Amino acid sequence: MNEATHDAYTQRRRQAEIEAARLLRRQEIEYKTTLWPVPERYRDARLDDWQVAGREMAIAKHAIEHMAGNPRPVVDECAQAILCGRTGTGKTMLASVLVNEINARAAETGVIAGYVTAREIIDRVRGQWNGGDERVVYDALLVPDLLVIDELGERAGTDNALEIISRVVDDRYQRNLPTIAVSNHSIQRLNDLVGERVVSRLRHHAAVIEMNWDDWRTK
Repeated sequence: MNEATHDAYTQRRRQAEIEAARLLRRQEIEYKTTLWPVPERYRDARLDDWQVAGREMAIAKHAIEHMAGNPRPVVDECAQAILCGRTGTGKTMLASVLVNEINARAAETGVIAGYVTAREIIDRVRGQWNGGDERVVYDALLVPDLLVIDELGERAGTDNALEIISRVVDDRYQRNLPTIAVSNHSIQRLNDLVGERVVSRLRHHAAVIEMNWDDWRTK
């Protein structure tokens, strides 16, 4: 093999390695972004779909828009948020929008977001108790760089529920992975339902976004 042929071969091999690495990265991103998906209703929801009608709604949207537009600093600084307030005010949709916006730029930023409800966490962990390994669930909840936990405080009084949620929040907190909490309860009520320890971790470096306007579903 002469020098020119060898150089051409080396170049083709390097290009093939680059393409293979890109393919693996795309597959990794696709897997991680679909591991904890948003509800089907909000699968395609984006910031422009969340309509503002009033100052409080504008403040809420601006906070989420800022996080969605700066995912790397959010993760690096473990910036968190708590969306709380009465039912039907668009908390789940706004949290889903955040996940969708971050994942739309995952290939560019390297940041992955996920969504899960407290109920799903509890059910999945309990589902491993008969011969499974609950660590599989806990480890999977560490995959997203940013994780939304919706319906926080629901089923809090059931057996082991508080322990399960506390472990998830603590695991992420100890690894500096931001968690976005969504709840129909006030901060004070969350203290009663899930404990001050959990709420303290969620409030660290967190924006508390109160969403107490009229129920959208009744309009």
